[in-house]
Order: sequence, then C-alpha cells, then structure tokens
Amino acid sequence: MVATNNITPCLLLALSLGLSACALPRSDSHSPAIDLPQVLALGKLIDITPRNTDHEIDLMVKVYEVPILENTCFVETHGVCQHAYFIAVSTYDEFPDTNVFQLSNIGVLRNYTWLPDEKTDFVEIEFAMDSYTATALANNKGLKNQPYRVQLQITPKEIKETLLK
Repeated sequence: MVATNNITPCLLLALSLGLSACALPRSDSHSPAIDLPQVLALGKLIDITPRNTDHEIDLMVKVYEVPILENTCFVETHGVCQHAYFIAVSTYDEFPDTNVFQLSNIGVLRNYTWLPDEKTDFVEIEFAMDSYTATALANNKGLKNQPYRVQLQITPKEIKETLLK
C-alpha cells in the first residue's frame, strides 16, 4: 500500500515545476534551455532597482545571472564562458503584477543604466555586455570579446529587447 502523504508533495512539486517551465519563455533558438531549478540553485541575484533617483521608479527589477554550463570554450578543461539572464519584474502595488522573462542575448553583464521615463509601469534599461567571461578569455586566446549593448523596455506584461550597435 502506498502512503498518499508522500505522493502529494511530489505531485505538487512536479506540477509547479511544469507550470514554471511554461511561464519562462524561450526568446530564440540560441538561448540555452535553462530550467527553474537551475535559476534558483545556480543563479546570482542582482537587484538593479535604483533606490535614490530624481524620478519615480514604477517597477522593481531583479536580474538572475545563470552560468551556462554546456559551453566548451575552455581549453582542455571546463569553465563558465557565458551567462544567461532572467529578468524578474514587479509593480509596487498592493497586489503586484509580476513576471519573469529570459533575455535572448547571452554573455556577461558588465554594467547597466536606467533611462529616465515618465510612463506608468514601464522602465527602460540599457545593459552593457561582453561576449565571454574574463576567465574564458584568459584561458582561450582564440576567443574574441565583442562588447555590445542591449536596450530593454520592460512592463509587467512584456519585455522588448533591442541590440544596439
């Protein structure tokens, strides 16, 4: 006889992971397949919401930097070459709208800048990124770093990601 008390938590965990996987959109085919347990277990939380600004910030934004473990840019060894990024967003309401988005661009977040705006429940942020980690570049002289910028327009419902030249 199987005890139902042991099955219920397992079923709830499987259901929540399955629903979470559906909620995290994959932006394009070159984005790595990273699941929620990896984001929570390996991701580095970066709270980028400014605290003291001259204009009101309508959304709370957190970035989860998750190492991509299947990269092979290290010579005869393993290491993290790039990171995937997830953006968690929330309004400041009593019953906040929340969402999580996966960026299609991968690499290394070097810096970010909040761009001023006056729209409600909207933020615009520019990320300065590198193609590879400093460790990967030092280990593999064949890699060429390509710095780039990504402009993000974020609402609780969607994210628009624009690669800037």
